[in-house]
Amino acid sequence: MKFAALKSSFADDRHFEKLLNNCGQLVALKGTYQLKAGVNVSRIQAYRSLLAQGFRTEVQGVVMQWRNEVGYNREGVYLIDDWR
Repeated sequence: MKFAALKSSFADDRHFEKLLNNCGQLVALKGTYQLKAGVNVSRIQAYRSLLAQGFRTEVQGVVMQWRNEVGYNREGVYLIDDWR
């Protein structure tokens, strides 16, 4: 999964899990057996949802923010971005 995000008005565990389930169904329809997704652990709810769905860490990286500003890597943001 290259990129996925929830609109702030829908940003909660239930909607994020629905997004992940829909992506999983699409993968199954395409005959693919593996779904990969990237998330910054600062987006703690998104990270915990991925773990609860069975996702596991494969690669760890470091993100630097301009002037150490939070940006979108913060609690309450449900965003998946894969930087591979």
